[in-house]
Amino acid sequence: MKRILLVDDAVDFLKILAQALEQDFEVYTATGVSDALSLVEKLDMDLICSDLEMKDGTGIDILTSLRQKHLDIPFILMSGKDSGFEIEMAKYYGAIFVSKTSYDFLMEIKNFS
Repeated sequence: MKRILLVDDAVDFLKILAQALEQDFEVYTATGVSDALSLVEKLDMDLICSDLEMKDGTGIDILTSLRQKHLDIPFILMSGKDSGFEIEMAKYYGAIFVSKTSYDFLMEIKNFS
């Protein structure tokens, strides 16, 4: 089973998302940038799905850190708002953007892997 790391500082949303994906993935969660980067150092992930804005940084921070370390883990940047600069930055680093408000949000995550 593929491993997915979900990163979001909204703990309730994180729990719901993890439950929704646990039949398709081995799910790991982190509540911020530092937690996520720590987990990635310990475990091989097949996919990372991160919120854009969190208390200790952004999903872009995670993405750029991974790319600087030459880790080419597939990456989904998610947010409740569509912010043009961050979407373009995610694309630049080879990630995709998924809106949390999209009607097919879960399917986009499942199909990306």
